[in-house]
Amino acid sequence: MHAISVGIDDKEWGVDSAIVADVVLHIHKVEKQRAEAAKHGESSASIDTLVMLTGDGNNNDDQASLFQAVEYALDKNWRVELWCWRMSVSKNYRILASKLDTRPNFKLFFLDNFREEITFKQNN
Repeated sequence: MHAISVGIDDKEWGVDSAIVADVVLHIHKVEKQRAEAAKHGESSASIDTLVMLTGDGNNNDDQASLFQAVEYALDKNWRVELWCWRMSVSKNYRILASKLDTRPNFKLFFLDNFREEITFKQNN
C-alpha cells in the first residue's frame, strides 16, 4: 500500500508514478529471475500477464503514465489485459487494441459487459 499526498487542489499526487514504478520494478524482477534461470540452463516458457483496471492512458505531461507502463510490459513481450469502462477508455488504448499485427499481446476488455455483477444501487 502506498500513502499518496493530497495537493492544495484536493487531488492526489503521485498515484500514476507509484503504479508505473511498481509495474516496471515487478517486470524487471521477473525478467532478471528469468535471465538467471537461463544462465543455469533452466528454460521458462511462461508468458506473464499484466492486468490493469484503468482507462487512463493520458501522457501526463511527460511524467510517468499508465500507458507507458502498458507499453513497457508489451515491449518485454508480456501479455497485457486492460479492463475499463467503454466510455472512459483513452483513445491511446483503443488505437493500441486495433494494432493486432504489431501488438497481439494487448487485449482490451470492457467492464460494461459485467455491470450487473460488479455494481449495485443503494436504496435509501
